[in-house]
Amino acid sequence: MGRRPPPPSVARRPQTPLPERRLREALLTRSCPGIHCAARVLDDRLLLLVTNEGEARSLTLDYDAAPWLATPATELRLLAYDADGSLLSEERVRSGPSTLTTPVMDRLETRAWELIAARG
Repeated sequence: MGRRPPPPSVARRPQTPLPERRLREALLTRSCPGIHCAARVLDDRLLLLVTNEGEARSLTLDYDAAPWLATPATELRLLAYDADGSLLSEERVRSGPSTLTTPVMDRLETRAWELIAARG
């Protein structure tokens, strides 16, 4: 006897933690060759770490954080950090599918982004 799929409101967000590999593959909605990516989720925020494994270049990352955040939001705060954890920028972006374009990243340079469900 087959299981019925859950209603869309339940199916939207994973109910149990996903292994690291599945989360990062689902977070990035389009492949970006030559990077190493890691991601972690807390209720209202998501941390994305990216290392450029190729030559110095700007990266374009297509992502969708909304399904992974327990707190629904129409906007997200996007905070960018360098490898030392220093805040580089902060902006508001729409929730849902989006594109992040990095400044030129050197080979093996790592950057981090924190996406936080915006409140008000």
